[in-house]
Amino acid sequence: MRKKDSFSFHQAPGALRRFLFPDLEKTDPAFRAEVSRVAARGLQTIALIAVTIPVIGLISDFFTIPMLALAPGNLLRVCAILLIGLLVLAAARTPGLRSRARMIGAAAIWACSLVLVLTHLSMTREVPATYHYIPGVLSLVMMVLIATLPLQPWHTLVWGASVDVIYFGLVSAMRTRGWLDRTENYDTLQAVAMMIALALAVLMSALIYGQRAAQFKTHQLALSARCRALIAENSASVGRLAAALSHELNTPIGALKSAVDSMLAVSQRLAAAPESERERLLRVEADLHAAIRDSAERLSQTVQRMQRFAHLEGAEKSRADINSLLRDVSDLLRPHVPAGVSVEYRLEPVAPVECRPQQVSFALYTLIHNAVQSARGPGKVAVSTRQNGQAVEVQIQDNGLSISDAEAATMFEPSFQSVDGRVASRNWSLFSAKQIIHEHGGEIRVESRSGEGREVRVLLPAAKALRQDFGQQNRLQQF
Repeated sequence: MRKKDSFSFHQAPGALRRFLFPDLEKTDPAFRAEVSRVAARGLQTIALIAVTIPVIGLISDFFTIPMLALAPGNLLRVCAILLIGLLVLAAARTPGLRSRARMIGAAAIWACSLVLVLTHLSMTREVPATYHYIPGVLSLVMMVLIATLPLQPWHTLVWGASVDVIYFGLVSAMRTRGWLDRTENYDTLQAVAMMIALALAVLMSALIYGQRAAQFKTHQLALSARCRALIAENSASVGRLAAALSHELNTPIGALKSAVDSMLAVSQRLAAAPESERERLLRVEADLHAAIRDSAERLSQTVQRMQRFAHLEGAEKSRADINSLLRDVSDLLRPHVPAGVSVEYRLEPVAPVECRPQQVSFALYTLIHNAVQSARGPGKVAVSTRQNGQAVEVQIQDNGLSISDAEAATMFEPSFQSVDGRVASRNWSLFSAKQIIHEHGGEIRVESRSGEGREVRVLLPAAKALRQDFGQQNRLQQF
């Protein structure tokens, strides 16, 4: 039992150190950046409080206690705190000082506390009751400090102790000079009350700081889970893309191989063929040449399509024709369209779009693939484009089951579900598609009517220099 008590006693300094000096800021740069962000926002709040509260207080005093409102000490206090608030506001708007927002905010509130102490003490002869308000005012200021800035417990301890020391030092000096009456019992009670308030403030700082750290860790874990889900979704997308490309490559490669073999056989026969056979063999050879050229052209198109889909994140913005992107998507999607489902494309001439073509192609592929999966019965998916004012509109309709407004609102929100005892992600590809469209300045709208399936409308802004009305040039193009 003694060993346990001795161990706890020796561990107490370490526990106190961890309580006063949390080390997450030192070990986690991301949390340090989050603290700086919160402190910068808190600095703006402090500036707002310092600018508005003195003015409101002065107006209130003027209507309730005019003598107090016009007292020189009260006017001096209002002007001094206003000046501090304006300086803090200037610091909050200066980018180079935002990294020191916590220190600047604590120093500003410390200066306000000093102003409040000095002005209240200077007014004790005219209004003796102001002396009794000082502990409450300092406690309120300390609560503002804790609420607005992400302070560690030792920050609050040093701040509060320094204010208390200055306050009691000024009170002692004024009593020595006879400017304040000696009320020793009241001073003792005041000191005890302020020490208790400081201890509570330190404890609150520890709780709030610990809550911020816990929320940050939870947020980081959620981000990590989201990244893992996105990686899983991207892996599935890459698998589908690889299957589509495999189909697109195998067909022309097989035709090319057959044509080459046939060409070799025809060439061998042509060398020894009689004159009556040569004309027929030459026609066969010409057909084989055409087949080889067609297969090579198809392979070239497939390779170009692969290049357009590659490097989604590193793609540069360029002007692209949405109809051309949809043609590429159609070719890649074709192997994944199940039997009994038809996909019809009705593409009108539209203005070019300033975008990252690879990303937009991925978003359109995801939306159309989702519509194909939702189609039922003799499934039908209709994809159309048109010029909608200053935007290019893509409509994707399917005859699948209709969904409620609530389901439509969450259609693009990522989530998780349990499948066969394991956790699987949902809607992450749709979420990525929506993010891509939004990053390009566009929007996605979903409409669902009972018995008519769903309609997804994608609106993308047309390139600024080429915004024209193509509404009179409707053209129907089938794939």
